[in-house]
Amino acid sequence: MIKWADYILIDRSLPVSISAQIRGQIEYGVACGDIKPNSQLPSVRDFANDLGVSPVTVSQVYKVLQDKKLIVTKPGLGTFVRNLTEPQTQQQQSLARLQALTDTIVHHAKQYDISNSDLLELVQRRLRQHELPREPVRIVFLGTFIEATRGYVVDLRRQLSIEDQIDAATFDDVRNNKKTLELVREAHLVLTFVHRLNEARELLGDDVRIASVSMIPSERTRMALAELDPLFRVGLISTFSVFLMTLKQGVARFAPHLDRIHSAVLGTPEAQEVIEMNDVIVYATGSESVMDGLPARVRAIEYRHVPDPRNVASTLLPLIEDIREEMLSATKA
Repeated sequence: MIKWADYILIDRSLPVSISAQIRGQIEYGVACGDIKPNSQLPSVRDFANDLGVSPVTVSQVYKVLQDKKLIVTKPGLGTFVRNLTEPQTQQQQSLARLQALTDTIVHHAKQYDISNSDLLELVQRRLRQHELPREPVRIVFLGTFIEATRGYVVDLRRQLSIEDQIDAATFDDVRNNKKTLELVREAHLVLTFVHRLNEARELLGDDVRIASVSMIPSERTRMALAELDPLFRVGLISTFSVFLMTLKQGVARFAPHLDRIHSAVLGTPEAQEVIEMNDVIVYATGSESVMDGLPARVRAIEYRHVPDPRNVASTLLPLIEDIREEMLSATKA
C-alpha cells in the first residue's frame, strides 16, 4: 500500500509549480506501474495536510487528473486510480495455469534425470506436431517523441515473434497527418503509455484495440548514474516541467551519493545557467537539443526509459496471441 506522503515529494527550489510536481509524480507512478490501478488516494484535506500544501492545490491536481480520466471519485468511498488496462483475458489466465504445469514437468524431468537438451527436444517435437499457421500481427507504438518511440519499438521487437510487425508513431503525427491516422487505425494493436490510454482512445476511436506498456529506467541510465563521482555537480533538464520533480527523484534513487543537483526546464534562461555551472547534465528523453553547444567538459546522460520486459512477457505477449487466434478464427469462418 502506498504511503502517499512518502511517495510524493515537494521541492520548492524547483522552477515548477507545486501542483505540477504532484501531478507529474502521480502520472509517472501510474505509467511505470508503481501506482497500481484501484489505489485509493487520500482525501483532499488529508493529502494537503500530509504534504504541507493548500487544499486548493490538491483539489486542482485531482481535477486535472479526473479530466484526464486517470482518477475517479466514488461518492461515499473516496478517490481512486482508474483501472485503465483491460481485464486479464482467457489466454492470459490459461498461460498462468500453463506456467504451473510447466514447473511440474521440469520438476519431474529432474527426478528422472532427463537432461535439459532432451527435455527441450521433446517440447520442440511436440510443438512441431501441433503447430498451427501463425498470422502476423501489426502493431504501432504511439509515443510522444518519434526518436524515443522508435527506440521503444526496437526494444519491444526483441520480445515479439519474428513474423509480427511493429512501427512507431507519435500523438502529434496522428493529430496532424490524416495518412498517419489511417495507418495507425489499421493496426491490429496500438500500444502507448498507461497514463495516455484515454487520450489515445479519444484520438483513434473505440473500434481500435489499444493497450498499455509499463516503462522502467534503462539499465544504461541506472549504471551511468550509479557511477557518477559524488563530487560532481549535476544538472537536470526536462522539456516538460511536470516531469522535472520525477526526474529528480529518479536521479536520487539511482545516485543517492549525489548532493549537488540543480534543475531547469529546457528553453528557459535557468536552463543555460544549469548547463554552465555543472559537470554533468542529465536530460529527459525528448530534451536532446540540450546537447547543442554543450561545453566539452560537460558530460551528458539521457534519462531513458524502456518497456518493462516483465510486463511485456506477462501481459502484452498473451494479448498478441489472443489477437492472432482471433485472426485465425476469422480466416476459418
